Amino acid sequence: MTAKKQHRTGINEANLVHRHLRLVGLDSGKAELIVSTIDKIAGIDRVSINEDRCVLDVSYDAAYVNISQIEDIIEQYQCNISHDWWTQFKEGWYKFVDSNVKSNAAYHPSCCNKPPKPK
Repeated sequence: MTAKKQHRTGINEANLVHRHLRLVGLDSGKAELIVSTIDKIAGIDRVSINEDRCVLDVSYDAAYVNISQIEDIIEQYQCNISHDWWTQFKEGWYKFVDSNVKSNAAYHPSCCNKPPKPK
């Protein structure tokens, strides 16, 4: 039997997403500041930067946080997301998925065989 992974308080595992983005203009001082700032956002489960590969790894509840918020923090410290085609493709996909997760988290299903409630 596998142990259930522990998440931070308030993280819904159904909305949990993992993101990996290559960064440009990164140094160790900036890396520490970026990680500590992102880590303070409500809805972040885990964040780290692999300085050797210049890759940001972050997991968050997409019902509360989106990749654009994380990008804003990265840019705040004069660092950027890589402009290579693969990172740009992933970034676009991450934005699309984040939007869907947020929409689905707010959706309240209703039974389709009941008549609608009168207004």
